[in-house]
Amino acid sequence: MEILFKKDEFLAQQLLKRDQELFEFKHALDQEKSLRREYLLQSENLKIQLTEKSDDLLEKEKEIKSLYILIEDLKQKNKKEEDDIIVEYFAEKTKSKESRD
Repeated sequence: MEILFKKDEFLAQQLLKRDQELFEFKHALDQEKSLRREYLLQSENLKIQLTEKSDDLLEKEKEIKSLYILIEDLKQKNKKEEDDIIVEYFAEKTKSKESRD
């Protein structure tokens, strides 16, 4: 009978030990799940931020292209005005020379 009692006591201790291990494992698993959820949430937030930054960069790129086009238009206009001034200058110089002759 005492052997049976010791065997039952040993089995009870083994069962408690396994219960404790199972509890610790479940706790670790819950923590892992929590960390995974947090990681996924952070990943989603980073994706959203990246998308917003990409959109901002695309908008800035469009603005820069528009400014380059404006600058090129102004250069062309300025070049035409310079050419007109040169043509006018030589036209007046030619008239002046013809009137002296």
